[in-house]
Amino acid sequence: MSPGTIKFRLVPEVRYNERRAVGFLEGHGELNAGAVFESLDTQQRNFLRVSIDLWVDGANGPATRFHGFPNDKDYWMCFTFKAKESRQHHRFYGYLDNPQPVLNRRFQVCVLCVHAMKSEHETDRSELERVRVWYASGGGKQAVQTVFPDGKEEKGQQKGRVLKWKRK
Repeated sequence: MSPGTIKFRLVPEVRYNERRAVGFLEGHGELNAGAVFESLDTQQRNFLRVSIDLWVDGANGPATRFHGFPNDKDYWMCFTFKAKESRQHHRFYGYLDNPQPVLNRRFQVCVLCVHAMKSEHETDRSELERVRVWYASGGGKQAVQTVFPDGKEEKGQQKGRVLKWKRK
């Protein structure tokens, strides 16, 4: 997978702010969350948009709409948005990341990667493993940073302060 083919786009008709944003990673056959989202009927898409707006606005629940896996030692970075349609359970799996550690350390982006249908109570760990692979991929991080670039500090500077050895 070439990093140039992987793209990140924000969820359409969903706002984002200085603290949180949500989008889709696309450009590889395994990255199906965006395509499935677009194919949902209007009612399901709107349900998910409301859930995403809740999360972007700072809510950390209800777990019936979205949740993370912070206590899982392997998949702590994973996150899921949920929807239900005719007894079918849609899951949009992604990961949380901060593409701007210098500009905005508190900024979180939920990068949605994989869609799956779920019928059992427990989460399929193989879906989370797929997400973890994308979390670790350079292509995924690079794609998100094209939308949310980080202002890298110049060498010799820390938080606007010029080090003694750099002064004239």
